Amino acid sequence: MTMHCEITGIEELIRETEMTLDAVVWAEASLGAIDVANEAKSVHRYTNRTYLLESRTTTGRVDGLFMRGTLRVQILGNTKYGGYLEDGTSAIEAKRGDAKWFAFLWPAWLVKQNDFADRIAEGIVRGFTLAGWGVS
Repeated sequence: MTMHCEITGIEELIRETEMTLDAVVWAEASLGAIDVANEAKSVHRYTNRTYLLESRTTTGRVDGLFMRGTLRVQILGNTKYGGYLEDGTSAIEAKRGDAKWFAFLWPAWLVKQNDFADRIAEGIVRGFTLAGWGVS
């Protein structure tokens, strides 16, 4: 005896799951970027004379789709000189012995990357749950 079954509606379920995962993970990535920017503001080494760089250290665009592997998050030190501090200069290297001594975005990422990854993982589980997969 042979038994056959037909599953219908799976394409729509997969499409809805992808849309839900994209939305939830996008939101979590946005919040994770805010955490990284706040870390960069709070533990930098540069002298904060005008508070301009600190006030302009923020998230930029969040674009792409998680399910397509194109999700990108920007964290900015949005001033003309922010890049010089992050990437370093020969003058900084001569004075401090390390061109990237004043870097603030990369060190913040290093501190927060595990929290960011945990946030994304929790978002994936929540996305599947919201899509009706009953993941726990």
